[in-house]
Amino acid sequence: MSFVRVEREEPIAVVLLDRPQQLNALSDDLMDELVSVLRDLDDDESIRCIVLGGSERAFAAGADIGELATASPIDLYYQRRIDRWDAIRSLWTPLVAAVSGYCLGGGCELAMVCDLIVASESAVFGQPETGVGIIPGAGGTQRLTRAVGKSVAMDVVLSGRRLNAREALESGLVARVVAREAWLDEAKRVAREIASKAPVATRLAKEAVDHAYEGGLGYGLDYERRAMYLAFASADAREGLNAFLEKYEAELVLVQIVVPPNEVDPAVTADLAIHAQDLAGSRGRAVVAIHEDPARAIVQAADEEDVDVVVVGNVGMSGRKEFLLGNVPNRVSHLTRKTCVIVNTAQRLEQSQRKGWLRR
Repeated sequence: MSFVRVEREEPIAVVLLDRPQQLNALSDDLMDELVSVLRDLDDDESIRCIVLGGSERAFAAGADIGELATASPIDLYYQRRIDRWDAIRSLWTPLVAAVSGYCLGGGCELAMVCDLIVASESAVFGQPETGVGIIPGAGGTQRLTRAVGKSVAMDVVLSGRRLNAREALESGLVARVVAREAWLDEAKRVAREIASKAPVATRLAKEAVDHAYEGGLGYGLDYERRAMYLAFASADAREGLNAFLEKYEAELVLVQIVVPPNEVDPAVTADLAIHAQDLAGSRGRAVVAIHEDPARAIVQAADEEDVDVVVVGNVGMSGRKEFLLGNVPNRVSHLTRKTCVIVNTAQRLEQSQRKGWLRR
C-alpha cells in the first residue's frame, strides 16, 4: 500500500502525503516511502524543484501516536526514526512545503526542514508533544526557535499554542499565505519560478542560506564567498551574464540631462552626445536633453523612450548637486513607472566649461 503520491510536472514534481483517514500521520512506512521518493527525485536532473504537500484538511497532523505508544526507547534508537528528517534536509533539490490545514508535531517539523513554506489561510502550526508527555524530537525545539524567536517558540512548545497562517507569516515561519483554495497552485508557481533559475547557482544559494540559518556569521560569509566563486565558474553563469549584457546593450537608452546655468553652446551638446554614445555602446542609443528641471526631464525621457527602468547615475550640477541627489530619484519614482538610464555628468560639463564651450 502506498502512502505517497507523485505527480511529475517537469521541471517540478509534486509529492503528496496520502493517509487521509489519519490526517497524514507520519508512520514509519509513510516516512520510509517519502524519503525514498524524494531521494529518487533529487537524483533526477529533469526535476529542479519539488513541492511537498498533504491534503486541504491536513499537511500532517503529527507522528503516528499508535506506533510511538508501543515503541520502546531502544526501538526508537535502532529504527533511526529521526534520521528520516535529516535525510530530507540534505536534499540538493529545493523543496517547497505546501501547507493547508493541520501542520502539527512531526508534521510541523517536516515542513520546517523544507526550504520554504507556502501556507493556506487555513493552515495551523503547532508542537503539541508536551501534552502527551514527550517533547519535539525532529528539530521542533531548534528550527522553530530559529524561525520565530525564543518567546514565541516557548509559547508554542510549552503551552501548546497553535499559530494560524497569519501569525506564522508575521513570525517568519512561512514565506507566503494564500487563499484556502490556492495553497497547492501557489506552491507550484513558486516551484516553477525556482526551477527556472540556474540549477548550480540555486543549489549553492540554498546551501549558503542554510549555513546562515544554522551557523555563525563569519562561517556563513566564508561559505558564501566560496560558493559565489564556484557559481561564477559554472557554464550557467557564463551564459546568463552574457545574455544579460546582450539584452542590456540592445535596449540601453542613455540620456544626458543638461541643466545650463545660462545657455549651452551647440558644441557642448555635440561633445556630450559623443560621450553618451561611447557609454551606450554600439547597440545602444544616446540622447542629450537640455532642461531646467532635471526631474521633469527624466520623467519625460522615460515616457518618450517607453523604457522599463529608471536609473539615475552621477546626477549633479554645480550649485544644485545636493538637490538633485536628494530629490530626483524620489520624484521620478512617484511620477512614472517606466524606466530610463539617466546620466548627468557634472564632470563632463566642467570639462566643457574649461574648454570655453559653456557660455556664462
